[in-house]
Amino acid sequence: MIDLGYDHRNPVVYDNDDHRDVYTDEYLLALASAGAIGLPGMVTTYTHDRDEYDEFVDGRREIVAKARRSGMKQLPDPVSGPGRALAKPGDRRPESTEPIDTPGSRLILEQAHAASPEIPLVVVCGGPLTAVADAYLLDPSIADRVIVAALLASPEGLHGWNCGIDLWAAEIVASRMRLVVFPESTNTETAARVPKDALSALPECELREWMIEKRHPTNFGPWDRDADGQPAIALMRSDYARAVRRVSLGGYDGEVPRFRDDPNGAITLVTEASADVATEEFFRALTNPAAYSG
Repeated sequence: MIDLGYDHRNPVVYDNDDHRDVYTDEYLLALASAGAIGLPGMVTTYTHDRDEYDEFVDGRREIVAKARRSGMKQLPDPVSGPGRALAKPGDRRPESTEPIDTPGSRLILEQAHAASPEIPLVVVCGGPLTAVADAYLLDPSIADRVIVAALLASPEGLHGWNCGIDLWAAEIVASRMRLVVFPESTNTETAARVPKDALSALPECELREWMIEKRHPTNFGPWDRDADGQPAIALMRSDYARAVRRVSLGGYDGEVPRFRDDPNGAITLVTEASADVATEEFFRALTNPAAYSG
């Protein structure tokens, strides 16, 4: 068993971009409805395209509505996070960065203040880190009350899509906060396997039909897996992560910050995780009758 610093006892805020090519929303809603986790907030953050951002905000709200109509309870109303990237200041200091200040950023800030260094808030991220970086900029004192558990980067550094659409936000979080990284580059080996035909095992309801029917119009996800769910699986399964490295930022690959091994680093890089464990846990949560008891 590997201790990542968080589990089901921590309060959770979920922050993601697209709702159509993953099943992480539905997994976390099932956990919250069954009382397995406290989920006081959901945030939509996307910094690449404003029209898509509006679609993702509306889509996440509709997923929660479908879940409620399917009998799920104790679910938060999703709020809007940043729709643009943070601007890097000329002196390249996080503290000089101008905050954006959105409802999602304020939600993270509020929940961080309600948490403690002993039992911190966990922000489960499947997209850019703009909202959590923005919350830090609004009040840096929350740094020891938050763990950011994110699907992003590579084993070498802050490479990849989720970092790339707001690289400065990723650098702020990686340099100022506690961060658990599940690399995008190992996604296919570590994600829960979710073939469409297996979803028929879920209770018959509107949420199940949405999960069966959903398909991203251009990238054709969800690709028979929950591609953003790795940080969420670790809430429930301490046997999911199998190997880690402690790292910190050190040097650059062009503009991209690199990782360097550091036994005292605030970044935990998950280098091995079990797709079998993730798959078992995913279907356990979403077939649990207690999740639909409302």
